[in-house]
Amino acid sequence: VVSSKQTTRRLLEGKKEEQAISIGEIRDDAGLALRIPFALVDEDAGFIEQLVRFFQNAGPTNYLTLMPFVHMTDDVQNLLSELVVALRAVLPLPVILNPGPRYLHSTGQLHKGGPNTGLYLIITASTDTVLAIPGEPYSFSDLNNAQARGDFSSLVALGRQVAHLDLGSSPQEALAAVTAEVQLRWTESA
Repeated sequence: VVSSKQTTRRLLEGKKEEQAISIGEIRDDAGLALRIPFALVDEDAGFIEQLVRFFQNAGPTNYLTLMPFVHMTDDVQNLLSELVVALRAVLPLPVILNPGPRYLHSTGQLHKGGPNTGLYLIITASTDTVLAIPGEPYSFSDLNNAQARGDFSSLVALGRQVAHLDLGSSPQEALAAVTAEVQLRWTESA
């Protein structure tokens, strides 16, 4: 918790992430971005291929946790549930939906202090409502996104298998597209 809080505070103060040079970012034409440690980057893979390869890093003793830091409308919740169902159908491991930032003080402790058996996909979007925090120069949306980036940085620093998927400005469309692509790619590779 402490390292994530410290990183979040630095990010809110406008400071760069310490591990910035060890992170690769892959963008697609629709405005989605995938940030992953360079150790997990396949330079020959496009955006969706890289995301699918991240999921395929999982083995039978792993688990995958989707950690969305997004505004949870009914549509977004349903689309995330569809992605979980699609991933459970093709991966031989538990797939968990654990929205942030509330997991940071519970299962987030397992992610950072437990055995290195998890794959973590942090999900953000740039459409959250901007609501100012009284007395602070940033909004609740800024805080939420900084918490997501802070947790990402903490997991990277601990050598965890983690990726950060930014859904851009249309999270519903992006989630539907990612789910469809995951299903298609696994059907093609089967």
